Amino acid sequence: MEIWLEFFWGGGERRRREEREAPPPPFRKKTSTNNEQKNEQRNQPHQPKQGLCDNLLTSVVRAWDWDAKPLLLAPAMNTAMWTSPLTGRHLSLLKSLGAGVVPPVAKALACGDVGMGAMAEPEEVAVAVKGALGLA
Repeated sequence: MEIWLEFFWGGGERRRREEREAPPPPFRKKTSTNNEQKNEQRNQPHQPKQGLCDNLLTSVVRAWDWDAKPLLLAPAMNTAMWTSPLTGRHLSLLKSLGAGVVPPVAKALACGDVGMGAMAEPEEVAVAVKGALGLA
């Protein structure tokens, strides 16, 4: 069933709803995750650098007491995102402030690619947390 929308402004233009809606933004590959999650994941590494604090994670990082508390990051992302020079710059800035980074590992990713970008194993992250807290 086609749905027609009548517009009373601009000369009474009639278009099908499918033509009115904007197409989704292009991504490198289509996956089962929704676009909002992808955009959120894509934005997070640079948000603290730019002072953007639109979610709990970036708000906490923005207000972090860098002199008194260690910050440890265990990033996970697509291989293309991990190898991006922008990701390297953002992580370098966070490291220069004192953040520690547990690098991702290479294996099959949620998007179907095989490569660097999967989060490190929980045991490896736990060892890094203990080291950052001086418990190792």
